[in-house]
Amino acid sequence: MKEFIEQLRKLTSLKPGTIAWIASRTNRIEYKNNKIIHNQGEICDHLWFIEKGALGAFEQTPEKVYCHWGMQKNDFATSVNSFFKVLPSTEFVRTLAPTIVHAISRADLYEGLSKYPDLLMLTFNLQTDYYCQTREIEAVLRKKTSEQFYYHLLNNKPELVSILPDKHMATLLGISPTSLNTIKKAIKARTIATGQVPKKSKNSKK
Repeated sequence: MKEFIEQLRKLTSLKPGTIAWIASRTNRIEYKNNKIIHNQGEICDHLWFIEKGALGAFEQTPEKVYCHWGMQKNDFATSVNSFFKVLPSTEFVRTLAPTIVHAISRADLYEGLSKYPDLLMLTFNLQTDYYCQTREIEAVLRKKTSEQFYYHLLNNKPELVSILPDKHMATLLGISPTSLNTIKKAIKARTIATGQVPKKSKNSKK
């Protein structure tokens, strides 16, 4: 809980009463790898903070499974449209590794928003951060190649890249697994030639 609260405080100043309320309404849950924590077609009722591990959202179609997003340690995650619009989700969410999350329900979050102005500011900052990240990714997708987008993920989501299976990474990039393998080989060759490597977090797999 301490690490969770510290991450919240990085977003905005929180009063002791607000912190106590958050602690009382948030559940710390440990999941094994490959655990589905939200089913496609159901309404997503929870917002998760990832203390450890990673989460991924996937859409199951008759043809294949598509990866919509992945989140790693210290990220907040939910099925966005389903959570905020209270609609059946087009995706399911599962763990990509043994994962620990702090979960708060929509009902509890909205109750807190009506009582604590600093929680309202925290939620606003979270949504702003998510919106900015979404615009950044959209800009990368418009202006850069799949290889450059993969390199962007290596620099910004190294733990996720190390965990997400290649078949799902390929659907996230919108390419085939064969093309992804070609990209990885090209990056490895360039790394050997130049000695420049993407940034890695201290928790990323080696």
